[in-house]
Amino acid sequence: MQEEIREELDGSTHFVFEHKVFSLDGCYFTADSDGGKPKFLMPLGDDMAAIAIVALRQEFGIAEDSSDGQLLDIVAKSLKYVQEIRPNDSVPQELLDGSASWSVEERHRTAAHARIKIQLATLLTGREDQVIESDQIEQLVDDPEIKRRVQEAFRLVAEKLGLPPEKKQEVINKIQQIGHELSFIEGLRERFKSITDIPPKIVRLSKFYGNQTATWEELDRMRVLLREAIEDIETVFDMVDAQTCEILTVLRSFDLHIEHIRDARDDLHRRFMDWDEIIEPWQSEAGTERGDDVEQLIRKTYRRLAQMFPQTQEWALVNRA
Repeated sequence: MQEEIREELDGSTHFVFEHKVFSLDGCYFTADSDGGKPKFLMPLGDDMAAIAIVALRQEFGIAEDSSDGQLLDIVAKSLKYVQEIRPNDSVPQELLDGSASWSVEERHRTAAHARIKIQLATLLTGREDQVIESDQIEQLVDDPEIKRRVQEAFRLVAEKLGLPPEKKQEVINKIQQIGHELSFIEGLRERFKSITDIPPKIVRLSKFYGNQTATWEELDRMRVLLREAIEDIETVFDMVDAQTCEILTVLRSFDLHIEHIRDARDDLHRRFMDWDEIIEPWQSEAGTERGDDVEQLIRKTYRRLAQMFPQTQEWALVNRA
């Protein structure tokens, strides 16, 4: 996919448009929050006018095979990874070489490499397929016996891969790259906690609004939507953990597993972009109190969740008692 994108860009790594409409101050591309359809926003007096990319091509005579036309195709693909694109912005790295266009903190890198070290240590015990829970990793990684096993595991891995002892560094380099890729999963895992923190607040608010039917029903529907969404996201994390817990298997199909990790990373990152406007207000203490601000937050959250996860079935409300 990256080679196809590079061919479409004709060597460019930035959104350098030729048509004058793209030189308007403040113009940018974004995607509809409900359907994900890309659109172009440009200033119109004191307001911003939005026009779908299909209509933009027609209105300004931008041919599909022109330089601008090809860039518009890349814009549509790029909005899966970033929320806004402005003329002259760089093309997301996900489309150029598969790496992430966003960064993680040192703690995420530390957590990812610690997870790999634990998996290496379990290789010597014959339990390489064991998935280590996050809360266990910190306790185990500093254990002197674990450290000894990790060093021994490097030699054993090279041996099982049919590599001579002097090739041990190649194994270490690949394992470090796996840790690098997984550090983004760890960053997303932390972001996910901000979502899982919301349901307990909804439960508390439901008690406050038990005598206000409309608000209580919105909270109950949010609870159902959140439960299903959280379970769906957890499935992706579980899949990554299961696919990467066997180090030998990962190393034997190294490129394929790197691709799987990156696919999961991009999938989760796209999902969490939709959650951004929901997560931040719920992180404040306002989410645990009753008042006008909270009721506005409830309505906004319910509308956003309903857009993200449209439901077709009838709602069966539980007893509030």
